[in-house]
Amino acid sequence: MKKTSSEKTYPVATHLNFKVGGVNPHRDWTILISTFLVVTALVVGANLYVFFGIQNGTFFTMPERQEGNDTALNMEKLNVVVGIFEAKKSKLAELRSATSAGSVVDPSN
Repeated sequence: MKKTSSEKTYPVATHLNFKVGGVNPHRDWTILISTFLVVTALVVGANLYVFFGIQNGTFFTMPERQEGNDTALNMEKLNVVVGIFEAKKSKLAELRSATSAGSVVDPSN
């Protein structure tokens, strides 16, 4: 007997062998949604824990500052860095004055 175009047969997925319980979309969606809800609840709980911890002052607190003459800066190194920036400033001023005086050749001539 010849098959017509309306009687097409489609291969059945016989190679799928789920030994635990077969293909069960209801079970799969239940696992997916419940996992999503559990992870969402854990994230919301962690965010609330951190929020209230910061609000109450138990997280990210700074130690009290002690008065004294102890400086955390090495003044010699700071002066070296300031000197570098002053040199850059003077070099930039020199370059700006040189370009405004017309020392740059116009390439269109």
